[in-house]
Amino acid sequence: MAPRSNMPKEWPVASELMSADPITAEAHDTLSKALGVMRSKRIHEIVVLRKGKMVGMVTYDALGRRHTLTLSTKLEHIMILPPTLPPDLPFPEIAEKLLASGRRAGCVVDPKRGTLLGVVSRTDLVRALPALPKLAEHLVSEVMSPTTQQVGADEPCRTLFSHLRELEEHALPVLDRDHKLVGSVTLSDVANAFWRPMAGGKKDPGLETAPEDAQVRSIMTQPPLTLTRTTTAGEAARMMLKGRSSSVFVTEQQSLLGRVSQADLLSLAVRHTPEASGVYIQISGLAAGTDPTLMTDLDAVLSKGLKRIARAEEPRMLSVHVVSHPTRGLGAMTIEVRLHGHSHIFNASRTDYNLLKATADVMEELERQVRGSREGARDRVRGHSRRFVPSGSAELLSDPEVDRKLPESMQDVPSSARPRSRRA
Repeated sequence: MAPRSNMPKEWPVASELMSADPITAEAHDTLSKALGVMRSKRIHEIVVLRKGKMVGMVTYDALGRRHTLTLSTKLEHIMILPPTLPPDLPFPEIAEKLLASGRRAGCVVDPKRGTLLGVVSRTDLVRALPALPKLAEHLVSEVMSPTTQQVGADEPCRTLFSHLRELEEHALPVLDRDHKLVGSVTLSDVANAFWRPMAGGKKDPGLETAPEDAQVRSIMTQPPLTLTRTTTAGEAARMMLKGRSSSVFVTEQQSLLGRVSQADLLSLAVRHTPEASGVYIQISGLAAGTDPTLMTDLDAVLSKGLKRIARAEEPRMLSVHVVSHPTRGLGAMTIEVRLHGHSHIFNASRTDYNLLKATADVMEELERQVRGSREGARDRVRGHSRRFVPSGSAELLSDPEVDRKLPESMQDVPSSARPRSRRA
């Protein structure tokens, strides 16, 4: 069989990274049984089989969007389709595929027989990361994300349902009354509190009070895992594995600066994927039922901005996350973007009531950063300093229809859902 990738062999491949004996369940099994296994094995996903063939996967992410499910629900009704990976797919391409699909794990499948060989999760990739100098030597300051959403330790657990889309991506920091970081809460914490597996033919009594009325501190993970901006990606990966956590928090003098998730670490590998005829755009935070016209307009803004950026830096992956702020007024939202270029990573964010305007502004900010980085590199080569002047006021968009819509209010944009991705 011809190799699927022309990447150097120093990268480990799926067959070397996978868990060769994955935990599975049958399609006719109940949610109660699956949750019992997931909790006891401390795993985030379980492969679903039918007559020995992989037909899907049940994950905490999918359950988090459907918190009214009964424990007797059959797995075949709630499973999702995971990414499939050939055995010889190298580390960077596995990372790219998981990030682009928004899944935490993929199934390694025999390309000829279609049989399940194993499962590669983000945790498997993070476990291998410290031994890869190209990734491990980066600082967490390069990939850390801002913590725009936080929860209070004394808040009732019901408030977490307004953060479910955030929890699908990473852990949320839990703060006390003095705004100090005291813990973290994950989607698995929520699932463990709201879905109790059957034990001995009787329901687990669970919490003394109703789960939705209990305080967040009763289900949070503590103490939180923390590190500094100068910690390396390799050290952060080791901390995640030792603490069995998918996120760690960046602090300075007890102040919360940001967060580093498994996805953030794996994004370092994107720049090492083979040359492609486009850039991956990963969008999260918008509901699956979002107006298609809005999505088309959003794509137009992002694509036009990327074309301008490409004149100075080759873009490889653009991650876009939309966070709604109901407490700041109807329709307020923040758009956070991270651009992985061929040699640098750039971050920017904007808060506005108009999604398209915020997107245009944030892409202009990325362009300024990219051009500034390029000018700085030129100055160092030439041995003298030259002040960077941003390029005029050229419009990001050339589509008159999209231009017309930029001033319009987008206050009714729904809250987030699973990420979607495409090649630009």
